[in-house]
Amino acid sequence: MRRTGSFCLFVVAVALFAMRLVGLPVQQQAAVTGSATYRERMVLPSTAIFEAVLEDVSRADAAAEEIGRVRLEKSGMPPFRFSIPYDRSRIKPDRSYSVRARILVDGRLMFITTQAYPVLTRGAGTSITMTMQRSTTAMEGMFRYMADAATFTDCQTGQRWPVAMTAGYKDLESAYTSTRREPGEEMKVNFQGQLEMRPKAEGQGQTLHVVVDKYLDIWPGETCGAPAPAPPLQDTRWKLTRLSGKPVILAERQQEAFLIFRAADNGVAGSTGCNKLTGTYRLNGNALSLSGIAVTRMACVQGMDIEGGLFTALGKVAGWKIAGQNLELLDSGNGVVARFQATKQE
Repeated sequence: MRRTGSFCLFVVAVALFAMRLVGLPVQQQAAVTGSATYRERMVLPSTAIFEAVLEDVSRADAAAEEIGRVRLEKSGMPPFRFSIPYDRSRIKPDRSYSVRARILVDGRLMFITTQAYPVLTRGAGTSITMTMQRSTTAMEGMFRYMADAATFTDCQTGQRWPVAMTAGYKDLESAYTSTRREPGEEMKVNFQGQLEMRPKAEGQGQTLHVVVDKYLDIWPGETCGAPAPAPPLQDTRWKLTRLSGKPVILAERQQEAFLIFRAADNGVAGSTGCNKLTGTYRLNGNALSLSGIAVTRMACVQGMDIEGGLFTALGKVAGWKIAGQNLELLDSGNGVVARFQATKQE
């Protein structure tokens, strides 16, 4: 009993010393404790990170204010037991506080709490038990199917995972096989999906797989783009990838359509994929107007539909925006009439 009592006193002493290190009186320090779990029977990878955040959620018209946070790396298996330190002086009896939790794997959200867990005030205590739900999120990246195996490289994180051939996968594979030019070609896709630990295709054990819940779109000709600063509007070669929300699909040996907004003379140059294109533009912040758009008169066996669609889209342009490596030309209502991707000038 003496040894147990001495150990407890030692722990308390260490805790008090740590509290003094942060520069606040010991009496101001407190903690919200709890545990979090999920219902699915699945093993988390070693890269899983558990986070719990204490927030002031009093104002419905403003973002929640963070009061304290705890982060558990290599968090192991549920239940996840945590203690969030906070400063008592920041807690007001007439305000509302709650805790939310999530699990991240390779930068992707896997589990999250979907309801409020009140603490501290208005009759709530300092200890809670939480249940997290599987997170289905929009995923965008490069998909490849070859030799009865499918892989997905996430544009957001750069991580590559095998794709489970269940749920909404069949729709994704069907769109891919009907659009690709050659076996094994990588193509950019969008879908609602999640990460899940499943048995390895070869060998023993489990590894992360992408599970496709709902296929959304496929974008031939687009890539994630190398991590780099966003390119400027002017003097960048912009390859056409979408028209009115639909992918631009090139036939075999068909040239790609592109635009270059020259800074020196405010001229527009490029190609419709068939004919050369010229014109002028006027730039005022995010407002953009085009004039004098003209094309050569060469007839092409393929690509005339793309040329017509591009010509129509350019006549509607009233603005622009760049996101990552992509340029979107907007109409007067901020609708996207055409989308381009930055490429190297030839």
